[in-house]
Amino acid sequence: MATVNYPIWLSLCYRMGPVLLPAYRIWRRITGSAAKQEFRALLFHDIPEDRMDRFARLIQYLVDHHMLINPEQVEAILGGKSVSIKEGRTPYLLTFDDGFESQASAAREVLDPLG
Repeated sequence: MATVNYPIWLSLCYRMGPVLLPAYRIWRRITGSAAKQEFRALLFHDIPEDRMDRFARLIQYLVDHHMLINPEQVEAILGGKSVSIKEGRTPYLLTFDDGFESQASAAREVLDPLG
């Protein structure tokens, strides 16, 4: 198997990420450049039946410790409008790629009961 040689700067960024990201967040707070509202997007490609329980646990964790948002809320955030976010919780948008049957199953089995 061939070895891939990445540029040195990319390798350094990857290795320094755990140090630089918290420092960057602190710097944004100090300088006042932090976004008023942020969210994270999770993209799911395929959720095999044997991993559906892991998916369900992840979603339950997000519901219990963070919060899920819908595309309309994301549009509002990106448009600079304020969206009701629970204090201390990170909003997550769930997206699904390619329209696999497993995604429809995940929606029925895991997401539908959540509303």
